[in-house]
Amino acid sequence: RYMRMSLNNIMGIGFAVMSSASFGLIPLFSIPLLSLGLNSQTILCYRFLVATLIMAVVMLVTRRSFKLQVRLVFTVFLLSALYAATAILLLASYKDIPSGVTTTIHFLYPLAVTVVMSIIYGEKTTITTYLAVLVSLLGVALLAWGNHDAQHFRRGVMLALMTVVCYAAYIIAIMKSRAAEIDTLVLTFYVLLFGTILFFVYALLTTGIEAIHQPAGWRDVVMLALVCTVLSDLTLIKAIK
Repeated sequence: RYMRMSLNNIMGIGFAVMSSASFGLIPLFSIPLLSLGLNSQTILCYRFLVATLIMAVVMLVTRRSFKLQVRLVFTVFLLSALYAATAILLLASYKDIPSGVTTTIHFLYPLAVTVVMSIIYGEKTTITTYLAVLVSLLGVALLAWGNHDAQHFRRGVMLALMTVVCYAAYIIAIMKSRAAEIDTLVLTFYVLLFGTILFFVYALLTTGIEAIHQPAGWRDVVMLALVCTVLSDLTLIKAIK
């Protein structure tokens, strides 16, 4: 049993590293799309739509059932809303502060999860972990220090910090809600599907959806969907489980 638990822990860490690494590549594919003049709503619509189609293919290939119990629909919808909020806040913050600063601030979310799980759920946490939290916060503060446009910088930092809250809440909700009962592939598919619906409605009510004419744009959309969305969320859920 000890060996089995150790192997599970190692696999969990591996999945978590894959999730973080792939999620951290979002600026690599998002910023070129923003440079093409596409608005955030359009980028997110295409990103989530393509990701949902990829997951649908994965579900068919692995012969997973698309059935989702009615009592779980609202829970999954809330998870999707948190994940979607993280995505749109990240893109919005890129317009005000450097993507490296945004990404570094966003990656405070494991610290937020650790603190919440320790204080609210009584998860055992060592003094070393709290020291790591303190050092990480200090590191982000030093990274953000410098001469910046005060108004834009403050707004960008606030948007990035909001991604920490949303993503941490998403992770904790997966662990502590009924979503833990759902198969990993099925949960990932519906989180992305509901996210697609949310972004299409949001885009239609605001800026509308723009067409992408450049092949490079579609390449970035596909990579954003495959690597930063499907791979990232799938490995995150597997790591949590």
